[in-house]
Amino acid sequence: MKLSLVNATYKNFQYLPHLISNLNEQNLLDFELIVCDQNETNELEKILNSVDVSFGIQYKKVKQIGLSIARNIGLDLAMGDIIGFVDDDCHYPKDFTEKIIDIFTQTTEIDMISVSVRDRETKALLDFTPMKKQCKITKANIFKAITSVGLFHRRIKGVRFDEQFGLGASFGSCEEMDYAYQLLEKQFDGLYLPELHVFHPPNVPIGNQSLSNILSRSKGHGAYFRKNRTPFTYTVQILLIRPLGGLLLCLLKLKVKGSIRYLYMLIGRIAGFILYRD
Repeated sequence: MKLSLVNATYKNFQYLPHLISNLNEQNLLDFELIVCDQNETNELEKILNSVDVSFGIQYKKVKQIGLSIARNIGLDLAMGDIIGFVDDDCHYPKDFTEKIIDIFTQTTEIDMISVSVRDRETKALLDFTPMKKQCKITKANIFKAITSVGLFHRRIKGVRFDEQFGLGASFGSCEEMDYAYQLLEKQFDGLYLPELHVFHPPNVPIGNQSLSNILSRSKGHGAYFRKNRTPFTYTVQILLIRPLGGLLLCLLKLKVKGSIRYLYMLIGRIAGFILYRD
């Protein structure tokens, strides 16, 4: 059984050699890395040609900018039985690919898994996947159990990223949640396994994000809930209660900048919900 790791990269030339070095150190090298390069120059291809690689690698130049566009191209190229997604700045424990392949080899009852994401320095759980206990992946816990770098699933035809979602698209987030939702619609059985983990830098705190970034990512949340059928209370909680709660708390503490950011989050989520069209 073989694993295909799809990497959609844009501008971050400095990270990829470190990723390849990390992958070279895996105990099991029965996987391929598919690099979808969205950069205008050929600098990344030159870097790839200059490093030693102990596993299979495919390189594809992608003319259009868009995370979901690039990942779909990677899915088309994938030759593995298991699909995963890896960012330039990810880091795997040495036995990680071996454990992922073992899980899918040893049982036919699991179609997808999600692993936790941790800080490489502190080993602390990051807010990508805050849950500490193993559980079944459902439509009601996708936002706590799923992030792209932790998602692995059996290969399947007909499931692709919605190219309206993700970095570089109209709705700048939630592409992996929408993708996982599609897998669940295909009756995939999934488990969240927090004891397995990948390392990844933490999210930029909302206080350090630009207003345009907050608006774009928030539109992704709104569009996700417009597109997909989720429990009403869960929809209200994610879409409205969280940004409203942050806004009110900042107002009570007289934090003007924080209030503005949560207001943009609220506006973005409502706008995404209104504007999304299939």
